[in-house]
Amino acid sequence: MSVPAFCAYFKRSTKKTNMDSLHEVKIGFACSLLKETNKAMPEVCYESGYKTQANFYQQFFKLKAIKPLQYRKQFLTRLASPQNNIGIEGEAVIRAK
Repeated sequence: MSVPAFCAYFKRSTKKTNMDSLHEVKIGFACSLLKETNKAMPEVCYESGYKTQANFYQQFFKLKAIKPLQYRKQFLTRLASPQNNIGIEGEAVIRAK
């Protein structure tokens, strides 16, 4: 199958272009880096497969409707909410026994 034929088949099958799907995978990986690490934005950008920070920020905002740094802050705020502290206290009680 030729590249153009594959791209047409892919778009018919998924209702997305191959590039849109690739960006979804890259941004999904970037989201996991933002949640699980404390890496700087340029490092997250390059590890996610983007060559320029401008393109990374543009694609991230296009898919998530929020900037990468705001995404990280939003996620950290959720972790610090009082309802999530229950699990942390529970661990302390278990360790104390």
